[in-house]
Amino acid sequence: MSAEHPVRVLQALDSEADGLRAERDGLPERTRLREGIAELERIAAAREDAGTRLTGVKLQEAELEKEVAEAAARVASVDRNLYSGEVTSPKELEALQAELALCQGTLDALEERELALMEQVEGIEGEIEAMVARTAELHAEGEALRAAILAAEERIDGDLARLATQRETLTPDVPEELLRNYEKMRGVARLAGVVMSHLSNDTCGACRVNLPVKEVSRLRSGGPGSFGSCPSCQRLILI
Repeated sequence: MSAEHPVRVLQALDSEADGLRAERDGLPERTRLREGIAELERIAAAREDAGTRLTGVKLQEAELEKEVAEAAARVASVDRNLYSGEVTSPKELEALQAELALCQGTLDALEERELALMEQVEGIEGEIEAMVARTAELHAEGEALRAAILAAEERIDGDLARLATQRETLTPDVPEELLRNYEKMRGVARLAGVVMSHLSNDTCGACRVNLPVKEVSRLRSGGPGSFGSCPSCQRLILI
C-alpha cells in the first residue's frame, strides 16, 4: 500500500528529476569542454610567448647576417690582396696570411652563431606549428562536444518535461497539508531532496537509525497509510 501512496510516487518522480538535473549539470562532455577551453587559453599564452621569442631571435639573426656579410667581404678582400700578385714582400705576405686566418676565424665563429640562431628559429616555428595544429584539434573537439551536450540536454529536458507533467497530474491526489509539508522539506539542504522514508525492521530506511520500541509503536498507531516522522532525520515515514 505504501508504495502506491501518491506522495511516495511524488518522491520517486522528484528523485528521478533530481537525478536528471544532476546528470545535466555533470555531463562528462561539459567537463571535457571546460578542459579544452582551458587548454586553448594556455596555448594562446604560449603562442604569444613563442611569437615574442621568435621576433627577438629573428632580430638577432638579421643583425648577425650583416656581421657575417661584412666579415665575408673582409675575408674576400684580404684573400684578393694575398693572391693578386701585387704583394711580393714576404713580410707583407706573411702579415696578409695572418690577417686572412684571423678574418676567417671571425667569419667561422659568426657563421656558427648564425647557424645556432637559425636552429632556434626552426625550433620556435616548430613549436608554433604544433600549437596551431593542436588549436585546430581542440576547436574541432569543442564543436563535437557542444553538439553532444546539446543532444544530451534536449534528451534530459524532454524527460524533465515528462516528469513535470506527471507531477502536475499527481499533486491533486496528495492531501494539501501533506503536500505543503513535503514541499517545505524538499527545500531542506541536508535532506538532499529525499523527504520520504520507511520502516524496515524498526529502522528508518533513510538514516538507518534503529528506533526505540515506543517510537515505533507510536508511528504504527495511526495504521497503514498514516504518516509520522523519523526522530533522527525528521523525514516522513509512511506506515
